[in-house]
Amino acid sequence: MTLKKLTAATLLGVFSTAASAVPFMTMDPRALGMGGTGVASGTSANASFYNPALLAAARQDEDFSLELPVIAYRISDPDDLRTAITDASEANYFENYDKARADLQTGIPTPQEIDNFRKATNDLLTGLESFSNKTVEADGSVNLVIGVPSRNTGIAVTLGGWTSFGFVGELTATDNNTLRALANADFTNPLDPNYQDPATIIAGTDYSSNIRTQGILARELGISLAHEFSLFNRDVAMGITPKVVMASTLDYIYRASDIDNAEFDLNQGRQDSTGFSMDFGMARDYGNGWKTGLSIKNLIPQSYETATGDKIEVNPTARFGLAYLSERANLALDLDLTENDPAGLGGKSQYASLGAELDVWVLLVRLGYRYNLANPDTSVVTAGLGLNLLGLHVDVGAGVGNNEVAAAAQLGFKF
Repeated sequence: MTLKKLTAATLLGVFSTAASAVPFMTMDPRALGMGGTGVASGTSANASFYNPALLAAARQDEDFSLELPVIAYRISDPDDLRTAITDASEANYFENYDKARADLQTGIPTPQEIDNFRKATNDLLTGLESFSNKTVEADGSVNLVIGVPSRNTGIAVTLGGWTSFGFVGELTATDNNTLRALANADFTNPLDPNYQDPATIIAGTDYSSNIRTQGILARELGISLAHEFSLFNRDVAMGITPKVVMASTLDYIYRASDIDNAEFDLNQGRQDSTGFSMDFGMARDYGNGWKTGLSIKNLIPQSYETATGDKIEVNPTARFGLAYLSERANLALDLDLTENDPAGLGGKSQYASLGAELDVWVLLVRLGYRYNLANPDTSVVTAGLGLNLLGLHVDVGAGVGNNEVAAAAQLGFKF
């Protein structure tokens, strides 16, 4: 499967439903540019994604915020599965094998036909092995946010949706055993223990090796409410985001032999369900530029069953944030307190993120780094820009890692 097909499949999922945030994925350009930080450094534009309590711990210059749209996309291919599939497809392993098999079955096989068949069999096995157990992850989101923050009470409405998919290659045991046996078979001596009658070779008419895709499309409506309380003689902001989630799971298989003609169909292997969950956050502004935050996403666990009977679990995830906010510069650190499973097929994650933002008149410059404690090879360097002019702001962000690319864009108004 090419990058073009994977990209089209994920974007089709995003824009065919509405969307909100995958738990602690970078879903807006400001956070993306700052390494994925936002639990203590977020604004009214992205507090609903990272920590609703920030709506009641806003800066004095923050007011009404309308964000339409907030778009983000990420694709991660740490094992370079796309190249393996493309190389196998361009090498015509399946066609060469089928032709060599047909030649072998025509009369008494010649030594050349036997050699050709063995080579084609070994090449096909190598091609299937090249993508087995390799994964690709793809995520995307589209959101609308209306935020009304203040120093002690805030509210925001988020409408949108998110999609997260995983693709994994599999060389099945049946294909592996059959092709290895054929590569070592004797086709001329019926008395040989490895003898194989050429006329009975049927492997190749039904390859079972495959590329499996599993993922979730979710539409969410959330209302974030925040208020500042006096707790142990300290002012602490707390916020909640109750949300209705309409989710669709997808789980189906592309046969490896048909991958060039594979079509992404949202209705194939689809299961729909509706549930309810909630996010919770706390934030403390120390009055000297320092701010801390704690956020728990998906406080009410959700379990979604796929068409094949598998489960996609969306469990609570917790993150701590620390930020220093000055008039012209912001510094932020976020740390996942839980190791998180992917929504689709893929690897685990536990992120430690660093970010910085510099305010240069109407231009905001952002840099960041996101380190994956669960898999350091998937760490990402990020950057972003923001332009504020007369209440209108445009933001873009991007991240690059080991075979990973992320991008986000946002248009908004602040009054």
